[in-house]
Amino acid sequence: MQDRAQQSAPASGAFSRPHAGMPKPEFYTAAETSRILRMDESTLYRHLRQGTFPGVKIGGRYVVPHAVLERLIADVIATGRCVDLAVWTERWRAEQEAAALRLAGGPVEVSTWIPGGVA
Repeated sequence: MQDRAQQSAPASGAFSRPHAGMPKPEFYTAAETSRILRMDESTLYRHLRQGTFPGVKIGGRYVVPHAVLERLIADVIATGRCVDLAVWTERWRAEQEAAALRLAGGPVEVSTWIPGGVA
């Protein structure tokens, strides 16, 4: 039996194509993100609440930046293997903190980490 996300997923491509002249949204709702990732929405909510998937909580609503999905896809392609989401998210978070420190003029630790990790 297919879950709700698979039943309502768009047929062509991971990202649904915007109408002509319409830009891609900067943020996707949890429902849109779960359809893009072909996963059950409750699974995505669990990862968002636990902090194992990057998102933004505004009040009681979660949204996922388009850039996060693009980066995840790029890292999967770059590694050529399965990416462990928890490891990927921790690394993503560390990179964001390092970028913030660089902007603030603080110390930055250089890493040789390669995105991913075999699941």
